[in-house]
Amino acid sequence: KNIMKLLFLLFFSSVAWGFVPLTNVARLNTKTVTSTAVHSSNPFEKLLQKLAPPPAEPPAPKFPKVVVPPSPALGVAFLVPSLALSTVSLVPSLPLLLFSVFLLIQTSRVRFVFDDETFSLQNAKPFTDELESSGENFVVGGENSWAYDSFVNWEFFPRAFPILVYFKETQTPEEKWSEGPGSLDKVGGGQLHFFPAIADTSVLKEEFERRGCAKM
Repeated sequence: KNIMKLLFLLFFSSVAWGFVPLTNVARLNTKTVTSTAVHSSNPFEKLLQKLAPPPAEPPAPKFPKVVVPPSPALGVAFLVPSLALSTVSLVPSLPLLLFSVFLLIQTSRVRFVFDDETFSLQNAKPFTDELESSGENFVVGGENSWAYDSFVNWEFFPRAFPILVYFKETQTPEEKWSEGPGSLDKVGGGQLHFFPAIADTSVLKEEFERRGCAKM
């Protein structure tokens, strides 16, 4: 009988162990491994960590990022005479009015951005300060972003009250330099760009000079 009891207990314990959930077995194994890992750790590890030099920090940018403040002055400069002219005749004032509205819309969405290495045009998301890509240049293709060392010249027209921002760069492939307005100015080579002066031109001038953009 005692032998039968022992066999029964052995059988019962074997079956019971066989039905222990695998998660419990995994926990037991994990505890065993963890315990082993703790006891087998290198006693000099902490000392080596203290003696090891800290990871090198990334170099600070040469120039801070600057988003040029938008300026509605140009749009308003066209809006005022269009409204005055509309009191006399609506027909001639309408194109001027539409153009002024277009400039004001562009002023609200387009941003001139200077980062550490490039000058770019980006779009401001509505009702936020977030910026996003303005897409490809509609004349010659490629991103609206140009390295400072690719600049050949820059200027404002007219200087007294800028209406256009002008610059030339050699980043655009040479075979495209004559496309669009590029054929108007071939002095010094490069691709010609014009943008309406819908941002603070004093800040634009300051940043062009600060970042070493070439000027004839």
